[in-house]
Amino acid sequence: MSKRSRSAPQKEIEATVPTKQRAQVPRAENPTSKLSEWAWGAVLVALIAVIYWPTLESGFVSDDSWFVFGVSKLNTLAGLRDIWFKPGTVPQYNPLAQSVLWIENQFCGTDPRLYHAVNIGMHAAVAVLLWRLLVRLKVPGAWLAAAIFAVHPVQVETVAWASEIKNLLSAFLAILSIRAYLRFSPPDDLSEIKRAAPTSRSQRIFYVASLALYVAAVLAKSATITMPAVLLVIFWWKRGGLELRDFARVIPFFAIGLASASITIRLEKSAVGAVGPEWDFSLVDRILIAGRAVWFYAAELVWPYPLTITYPRWQIDSSAAWQYLFPAAAIVLIAALWKLRTRIGRGPLAAVLIFGGVLTPTLGFFDVYWFLYSFVADHFQYHACMALIALAAAGAMRVADSFSRNGYRAAVAAAAALLLLLAALSRHDAHAYKDNETLIRNNVALNPGAWAGHNNLGDWLRDHNQHEEAIAQYQEAASLFPQHSLLHNKAGVELEGLGRADEAAAEFQQALQGYLDDEQQYIAHSHLVPFMKANGRAEEMRSHVAAAMKIAARLSPANAQVQEDAGATFLALGQLKESEDYLRKAIELSPRSASSHNLLGELFVKRGARHAATVEFEAALSLDPNYAEAADNLRQLNASPTPLK
Repeated sequence: MSKRSRSAPQKEIEATVPTKQRAQVPRAENPTSKLSEWAWGAVLVALIAVIYWPTLESGFVSDDSWFVFGVSKLNTLAGLRDIWFKPGTVPQYNPLAQSVLWIENQFCGTDPRLYHAVNIGMHAAVAVLLWRLLVRLKVPGAWLAAAIFAVHPVQVETVAWASEIKNLLSAFLAILSIRAYLRFSPPDDLSEIKRAAPTSRSQRIFYVASLALYVAAVLAKSATITMPAVLLVIFWWKRGGLELRDFARVIPFFAIGLASASITIRLEKSAVGAVGPEWDFSLVDRILIAGRAVWFYAAELVWPYPLTITYPRWQIDSSAAWQYLFPAAAIVLIAALWKLRTRIGRGPLAAVLIFGGVLTPTLGFFDVYWFLYSFVADHFQYHACMALIALAAAGAMRVADSFSRNGYRAAVAAAAALLLLLAALSRHDAHAYKDNETLIRNNVALNPGAWAGHNNLGDWLRDHNQHEEAIAQYQEAASLFPQHSLLHNKAGVELEGLGRADEAAAEFQQALQGYLDDEQQYIAHSHLVPFMKANGRAEEMRSHVAAAMKIAARLSPANAQVQEDAGATFLALGQLKESEDYLRKAIELSPRSASSHNLLGELFVKRGARHAATVEFEAALSLDPNYAEAADNLRQLNASPTPLK
């Protein structure tokens, strides 16, 4: 054996090799440094800190408005109780992760720095835990695998996005649960297990701890429900077979996972909104999505560019033969690895099965709201990628071990260069999460075929009063995803605001040709009413009024915007009594709505009630001093020679 000092990573590999063979593998992991295990862990943490330090100055992005700001409105103990015991209080039921956001809010409100610091710390903890788990499982290249996982660019989305604390926390807890389970039932050879003493009380404590940690993991994010299946694969890999008791012991885990999955599936539809034709897929379609997705994720690990928050939404066509190649290739790969297991070992097949199994909840077999934007997302593979990365690192270490001393040194240098390259790419990608505008524009630049990027840019431009540019983005998004009728509604509203009534009406009519929920149908019908009236199309006007009012009756009476829209519709029709009823209800529900006060002022002008109109216009301006329409209405009212009451 080489006389070079053995560092902690070298000892990991030596532990995986029978004593008689160790002399053949003295260099499997032998960095020239004499760092201790603690120091190697510190290197992992340092790498992560260097990459993600810039995110401490980043803001909130994407659906942080749902989760961070949504939880900030529940910053009382009563709000915390609702997070846990009223599913749907926030869009997804991840109460443990949302509780972490709740705690962060107690310390810093909506200052993003603490949220990002916690994410960085959690990612570092996951990387270190992964390293130690792989050591426990005697995987060659354990430290290298953890380092690649730590610095790989596919992790940027999870770490730099504040809301993805659920990904980080659930991974941390799931790994702890696996480690505890392995203390309860070591993954040794079956012959050794059969000779072992009965399970002791201390071992049973680890079983209970593993189960408790698993419950916590699924409460952080339900995607971890696959963990008991991962345990079975690990035991098959290490032992070469499974016993009935292996299955019996994980039954409680599966039961908890199924309960969590049922809640998540229900809330994805009822609370998040994963309903409509965008999720209407046959079983064959879902298999095609899954087959393509697993290869997409594997390819990202090999070639992580370009990475961004949304990718083009694939057109799934069960009549296209080439789309069957993806699931077919996955099946062939699994069959080949099964056939070769006696020659190359069970490890490669185990890694592939874990990778695909952990991805299962997000492969298209269940409706996930994100599928409206794309069938894939980098954060979906945060947990799963550990398996393939570990397989690659183990293979690389086995190959490096066969090299001469100089060849081995070259392999170490290549591994270091790979880590530095991945770290540099990750640090670069992390800058995209500086703020929402930067992230959205980066998304459109890197993936112009992703409709969601154009839609998000349109929303940002609309909110910053760049209406012409917003219309162009909405129309581009609609051309990429024609089935999504909401995009036509958005373009119609913007066109109407610019006085382009004919174009706006065409967009609203196009929207009504597809699927819209009640609120969006109401918007389209109510905006078409004044257009039809202005163009003397009385019959069509009455049809849209009837449709709008029927929908309004179904919508929540507590929706202030709906009440205001109804008031505006009746005002346009000259039905002043009905209009006043709706507008007063809107103001009751939302007293600070400047637009509702302005509309009520216009109603009083039509009635000739000067004083009442003045009060409403002044109320609108007190709420929004820059409200140009209310200012014009008040100026015209004061200049009017017509005597009003």
